[in-house]
Amino acid sequence: MMKKHPQPELKQYKENAAVLSDPYQGLRSEKTITAQVLRIAIAYVIVMIILLLLN
Repeated sequence: MMKKHPQPELKQYKENAAVLSDPYQGLRSEKTITAQVLRIAIAYVIVMIILLLLN
Protein backbone atom coordinates (compact mmCIF):
# COMPACT_ATOMS: atom_id res chain seq x y z
CA MET A 1 0.00 0.00 0.00
CA MET A 2 2.70 2.48 1.01
CA LYS A 3 5.82 2.66 -1.16
CA LYS A 4 9.07 2.20 0.70
CA HIS A 5 11.89 4.54 -0.12
CA PRO A 6 14.31 2.63 -2.39
CA GLN A 7 17.36 3.92 -0.48
CA PRO A 8 16.45 4.72 3.13
CA GLU A 9 20.12 5.08 4.14
CA LEU A 10 20.71 7.69 1.45
CA LYS A 11 17.54 9.54 2.40
CA GLN A 12 18.54 9.53 6.07
CA TYR A 13 22.03 10.75 5.17
CA LYS A 14 20.58 13.62 3.13
CA GLU A 15 18.24 14.55 6.00
CA ASN A 16 21.13 14.51 8.47
CA ALA A 17 23.23 16.68 6.13
CA ALA A 18 20.32 19.12 5.77
CA VAL A 19 19.88 19.29 9.55
CA LEU A 20 23.60 19.95 10.02
CA SER A 21 23.62 22.70 7.38
CA ASP A 22 20.37 24.28 8.68
CA PRO A 23 19.38 23.45 12.28
CA TYR A 24 15.88 24.91 11.81
CA GLN A 25 15.26 22.71 8.76
CA GLY A 26 14.98 19.70 11.06
CA LEU A 27 12.29 21.39 13.13
CA ARG A 28 10.34 22.31 10.01
CA SER A 29 10.46 18.79 8.58
CA GLU A 30 9.46 17.32 11.98
CA LYS A 31 6.41 19.60 12.05
CA THR A 32 5.54 18.53 8.50
CA ILE A 33 5.84 14.85 9.46
CA THR A 34 3.65 15.45 12.54
CA ALA A 35 1.04 17.20 10.37
CA GLN A 36 1.04 14.26 7.93
CA VAL A 37 0.64 11.76 10.78
CA LEU A 38 -2.26 13.79 12.21
CA ARG A 39 -3.90 13.95 8.78
CA ILE A 40 -3.56 10.18 8.33
CA ALA A 41 -4.94 9.55 11.84
CA ILE A 42 -7.94 11.84 11.22
CA ALA A 43 -8.62 10.18 7.86
CA TYR A 44 -8.38 6.74 9.52
CA VAL A 45 -10.87 7.75 12.24
CA ILE A 46 -13.29 9.15 9.63
CA VAL A 47 -13.10 5.92 7.59
CA MET A 48 -13.73 3.85 10.73
CA ILE A 49 -16.78 5.97 11.63
CA ILE A 50 -18.16 5.58 8.08
CA LEU A 51 -17.63 1.80 8.23
CA LEU A 52 -19.40 1.63 11.60
CA LEU A 53 -22.34 3.67 10.24
CA LEU A 54 -22.61 1.42 7.17
CA ASN A 55 -22.76 -1.78 9.24
